[in-house]
This record gives sequence, structure tokens and C-alpha cells, in this order.
Amino acid sequence: MSINHDHLQHLVAEIKQGVAATTKYSWLDLAEEVIRLREELIDWANDEAQAHNALVKRAQEAGGAGIVSTHKTIYNRIWEILGGHDA
Repeated sequence: MSINHDHLQHLVAEIKQGVAATTKYSWLDLAEEVIRLREELIDWANDEAQAHNALVKRAQEAGGAGIVSTHKTIYNRIWEILGGHDA
């Protein structure tokens, strides 16, 4: 299932304002979507870790590290959002 995130964001805003809102999504639908997004982010982060290792090697060989540090910052932030990492 794919959730319409714009619609969901609108509903959340209405609920916070105290407006009676109904949604076509169940708690199960929302939980499954969160799990799906988390799994996709983990897969992406693992792919990026491999790319990062290749960047580090090339940067070390070339004597520069700017792109590597930016890349690692982004990678670490994703893991913080997901709830932890081993960096």
C-alpha cells in the first residue's frame, strides 16, 4: 500500500487543531508504511556505506577528503533518524 502523504499531513494538521477528521488509513496501514520507509532507508544507507568506502579510498589516494566528510555527515544523519548506528 502506498499512503498519500500530503493527505495524511493535512489530516494530522486538522487533528492537531481539534477538527473532527476521518481517514481511510488504519493504524496498521500507517505502521506498515513507517516500516516500509525505514526498510528502504536502511537499504539505501547500506548501499551508501559501500559507496562511501569507495569514496574514502579514492579521496585518500588523491589527498582530499571534502566530499568524503560531506557524504559521511549525510550518511550519519540518516542513521540518527532511523534510531542509531555504529559510526
